[in-house]
Formats: sequence, C-alpha cells, structure tokens
Amino acid sequence: MFHNYSTLSKYNIPYETEKTITIVRNNKIIGTYRLDFLLWDKIILEVKAQEFVPRVQIQTLQSYLSASKYKLGFLINFGSEHLVIIRKIHDKAKKIISR
Repeated sequence: MFHNYSTLSKYNIPYETEKTITIVRNNKIIGTYRLDFLLWDKIILEVKAQEFVPRVQIQTLQSYLSASKYKLGFLINFGSEHLVIIRKIHDKAKKIISR
C-alpha cells in the first residue's frame, strides 16, 4: 500500500485511506471492498507497485465501479519502467444508449 500522502495533503485533496465500500449486485449486498484511496468522497484511486498491471486488476476496478455508487476510478502503477495511469468510468446511461 502506498503510504506517502503528503502530495494529497499539499494540494488540499480530501481523501480517505482504506475505506470499506459496499458491493451491490441486483439490489443485493454481495460483499465489501477496501479501497486504497477515496478522493473527494467520489473517486476511487488504486495504487500499485508492480512490474506490469494485470488485466484482472483493471477488470476488478471496473467491477467495483459498476457495483458501487462510485463512477470514476484510477489505477496508478509506479512499479513499471514508466508511470502507468488507467482511468475507468462507469455510466449507467451508456448502457441504456448502447442497447
């Protein structure tokens, strides 16, 4: 887990660490998940330090967005040769339009 919060505080970004959120599917609570960060009480931020980001981690972030009240998430990986930032958005209106 990324423990240097000084940049978030320096820019007055409100955040919570290790916030537990409820995961809901078909109007039923199916579990909980502990986020790395929740910014502004609306943006999920997952931080990794791995050589590469496995596809399953990206899919997991998308699943948590679709099964929670949060609609925007970022996965940031500091462990590879280059900084990797992945943005995911979940919008229920998109599903309706695409039908």
